[in-house]
Amino acid sequence: LWPKDTVQSLKSWFREIDADRSVVSSIFGKLVNHFPRMEEFTKDRVSALASALEEMGVGMEPDVRWGGAVPTEDTNIVLFPITPDERGAKPSAPYKVATLALHLAAAVSASDGEVSEIEKGHLERQLERWLHLGQSERTRLRAHLKWLLLSPPTLTALKKRVSALNE
Repeated sequence: LWPKDTVQSLKSWFREIDADRSVVSSIFGKLVNHFPRMEEFTKDRVSALASALEEMGVGMEPDVRWGGAVPTEDTNIVLFPITPDERGAKPSAPYKVATLALHLAAAVSASDGEVSEIEKGHLERQLERWLHLGQSERTRLRAHLKWLLLSPPTLTALKKRVSALNE
């Protein structure tokens, strides 16, 4: 349903920023520049965009469908490759708990104004120890961690996430 030039422009951009199929960061405004008619960033529109990106084999964090906030034009985002079997997946309960743990760890790590390489390494190693998560959820969680390190959560945001949990 997208104009052919938009699709070609996106594919070219994804190849450029993801030549080695790794997790890469950008800003949301750079992504939506490919969609001149996307002037308003509502949850429904961003959700539709994330679904369309998945069809092209690209995941995005934060993802409103996985509990992320609606990004603004200057929001840091992380793009990462996904496989066809990951398209349309929903977050599991263990994934939600893992993201909350990472939010808390990222907030604590950034509390002194910076996240050291030692702290980053510890967070990444901890993520790999969560064997209760499938490979696709760990891939998304790595992207989520990279996003958290670019945009450390505040304790207020963390409190909001915790208050949304049931007992």
